[in-house]
Amino acid sequence: MLRGRSLFWFLALSLAAISACRGKFCNGTIGCEAFSEAKCPTVPGCFWAPACSLRESPPMPCSAATAEAKCKGPKCVWTGAACISRCETLSTEETCKATASTERDQYGELTWDCVWTHCQGQAEQTCGDYEISWCPGDLGCYVDEPHGFPDS
Repeated sequence: MLRGRSLFWFLALSLAAISACRGKFCNGTIGCEAFSEAKCPTVPGCFWAPACSLRESPPMPCSAATAEAKCKGPKCVWTGAACISRCETLSTEETCKATASTERDQYGELTWDCVWTHCQGQAEQTCGDYEISWCPGDLGCYVDEPHGFPDS
């Protein structure tokens, strides 16, 4: 009888734990530019190389413009065959940090600016590729719920 009760409670607790995780998912953004020199090369798709990068929210990459007429400055420049961010053309940290939009969003923040970063690239995996039990907080991911509020 004692063995039966133990099994019952084990199953009940296991089902409760499983149902508590239902709907949760790994969310966030893995951005190479946020990693240190030591961490950068350990993240597939990221590599260590100082460069100027575009930072904007929400991201609207210049590469989406496939014709010179659609490549809008001052954020983007046409390089003969492609539209790229003006930031990518800057080679010194000082010039990079001094280049930014003159427009501001509803919160008073710049709509885009150039930032000097040392870790470049695009991570091969997204936070959504991970199961919640392996959600890598050290890469910028977190466990989230469908209502959009992160776990605390």
